[in-house]
Amino acid sequence: METFLGIGITAVGVTSGLITLVKTASALLRWRARQYLTRLQAPGSALEPPGDGRPLSTAALEKNTTAAARRLLREALEAQHRDSAGQVIQLLLTAYDIDMPPEAKAELHILAGNGFFIHSEYGEAEGHYRRALRAAEEAGEKQNLGRALSNLCAVYWRRGDLDQAEEYGKRALALHQDTGNRLGESKALGNLGLVYADRGDLDQAEEHHKKALSIDEEIGSTGGQEADHGNLGLVYFARGDLDKAEEHFLKALALAEQTGYLLGQGEDLHNLGDLCFRRGDLDQAEAYYQRALSVNEECGHRVAEGEVFGSLGDVYLERGDVGKAREFHEKAYAVHDQLGHRLGQANQLRRLGLLEMRCGEDMTARELLQRAAQIYKAIGARGRDPETVRRALADLKSTAAKVRKSKS
Repeated sequence: METFLGIGITAVGVTSGLITLVKTASALLRWRARQYLTRLQAPGSALEPPGDGRPLSTAALEKNTTAAARRLLREALEAQHRDSAGQVIQLLLTAYDIDMPPEAKAELHILAGNGFFIHSEYGEAEGHYRRALRAAEEAGEKQNLGRALSNLCAVYWRRGDLDQAEEYGKRALALHQDTGNRLGESKALGNLGLVYADRGDLDQAEEHHKKALSIDEEIGSTGGQEADHGNLGLVYFARGDLDKAEEHFLKALALAEQTGYLLGQGEDLHNLGDLCFRRGDLDQAEAYYQRALSVNEECGHRVAEGEVFGSLGDVYLERGDVGKAREFHEKAYAVHDQLGHRLGQANQLRRLGLLEMRCGEDMTARELLQRAAQIYKAIGARGRDPETVRRALADLKSTAAKVRKSKS
C-alpha cells in the first residue's frame, strides 16, 4: 500500500541526484504527483503503509518529531488536499533535514520505499526498506519492523526471487501476529500467497488468500478484499476453473473502481483479458488488455505495462500475425530487462522462444529457452511456465537428434 507522501519522499531521497531532480524537473514531478493522487494509499497493493495508513501517516511522526517537523508535515497534508504537488515536495525536503528519532525515520523510509516501488525502482525501494528496518530495530518498534519486512517480501517477489520473498514474508507474518496487527497480517498472508502461486503451489496459495480475505472482511478493508479476490481468481484460473476465476476478477474490479484504485483496475482488467484469451475470445481479450495498458500507463506501473505487452503479443500470435506478436514480445522483454525484473525476463524469453519454435527457427528458440530456464532455476520458480520451457527444450533436443540421425 502506498501513500501520497511517497511521492514527496521519492523526490526527497537522500542522494544529491534526487534533490537535483526535484529542482530541475519540477514539471515531471508535478505530473507524477497527479498520477499518485489517483492511486496512492493503494488499498489492494502488496505494500504496507507506515503508522495507521492515513494519507500522511503521522502516528510516530507527530508523537516523536520536533514541533517544526510536525508543522511541515501538517502543511504538506494541507498542500496535498490542494493538489499542490510542488509545495508538498519542498515541504518534505525540509522536513527530511530535521533530526528525527528512529520511530519517525522508519515511517519516512517506508513511505520513501513505497514511492520507488510504485515506479518499479526496486533497488531504491529495497534500500529505503532496509533503512526502515534498521530504524525500527533501533527503536524496538515491532509494527514498522513488520511493515518493512513485508515490503521487502514484495520487492523480492516482484523481482522473482521467491526464496528470499518467502523468508521475509514469514518473518513479517510472525511479527504482525505477535503485535496483533490484523491489517499487516492480511498483507503478509497475501504476499506469501503470491509467492506460493508463482511456485505453482496452488493449495498453499489458496489457503493464504482465503485467510487474508477473512481478515479483510472482518476489519472492513475494502482495498484488501479487492486484492484478495483478484489473487483467488488467479488461483482458480491456474486450476482451470474459469467461471470461479471470472467471479472473483469481476468482484475485484468492482471494488477497485469503487475506491478509484488504478493499479488494481489495471491488474483486474489484465486478468479478465487472460480469462477471455483462455476461452478463445481474442477480440474481448484484446479489448481488456488495451484498457489495462491505458490504466497502467496512466499510473506509471511499468512492470504491469511489460506484462500487458506480452499478453498482446500472445493475442497476435494466436491470430497468426507473427510479426506483430514478435514486436510486442520484444517490447515486453525490453521493459523487464530495463527494470531488472527477472521473472518478467524469463517469461518473455519463454514467449519469444516458443514463437521462434513456431517459425522453425530452432537454434534461436533453443538459445532463448535456455536463457529462460536458467533464470527460472536461479530464482526458484516452479510451475507451468518453467515446465513449458523444459518440455520445449526436450522437443528441440529430440528434433535435433532425429535430424542428425537422418543425415548419418
